[in-house]
Amino acid sequence: MMGQILGDVRRGRDIGKPGYWYMWIACTGCKQERWVPYKGGRPTSTSCRRCGFQRAIKERRELRYARMRARMEDQQLRKPYLGERRRGSDIGLGGRGTVERVACLDCGKEHWVEIRKGKPRYTRCWQCAAIERGLTIRKREPRRLWKRYIGIKLQPDDFYYGMASAHGYVAEHRLVMAHSLGRLLHPWEIVHPKDGVKTNNAIENLELFGSGEHSHLHTTGYQQGYKAGLTDGRTRQIEELKIMVADQYKELRLLRWQVRELTQGKGDITNELATDNP
Repeated sequence: MMGQILGDVRRGRDIGKPGYWYMWIACTGCKQERWVPYKGGRPTSTSCRRCGFQRAIKERRELRYARMRARMEDQQLRKPYLGERRRGSDIGLGGRGTVERVACLDCGKEHWVEIRKGKPRYTRCWQCAAIERGLTIRKREPRRLWKRYIGIKLQPDDFYYGMASAHGYVAEHRLVMAHSLGRLLHPWEIVHPKDGVKTNNAIENLELFGSGEHSHLHTTGYQQGYKAGLTDGRTRQIEELKIMVADQYKELRLLRWQVRELTQGKGDITNELATDNP
């Protein structure tokens, strides 16, 4: 069998394959060449089985993420209203079934309450319920999280509890930005302090980035810092070389003076000897 050329079309019986016509093409992903059934004036597929399977998995994953983002934006990011009912899994309260947004009878604070037999299970928030029972509430102060960020403890009935960790803490700078926007932040959204101080969580000092933009910002900063450091190092080296050259020039002048003095002294001694011995 002669060597195949890309785009070559042959009968299946000529290449030992069933069917009528086949085309010799290269996969668009791995560039592997193979015979592909040729129907309707074009090949039936442009990628091999492996690349097609990987592309299908990627498309399926992207579609699932798009549905999750749309559902999150519709259910979780939108601020609730009194009497609204949602599924607990849609707002970060998994395993609680259906919940309803109600206001506490004492303090009026809005929170989510699990539905039992068609009505809310509780009518007061946990703080007012504890005060009614005569219990002492221990106030938790903000604590330090990893990488020197400040964490704030949230309660499960808080609207922004969906941003909290497994222990109920959320970074203060993310909470400030969420309050400013009036919605929850996506996991891929990153809040960056402009001055680099991680404890300065004023809204004027915070800016919101995507994960890619944030990485690019830090990479650009590192590159600029590297270039600035390289320039400073070269400048410092040039200054040191200038000082070294100046010192060597002084030594050279001193040596020239010493040589001149020695030469003149030798000439004077020779003249004296010539005068003493005519």
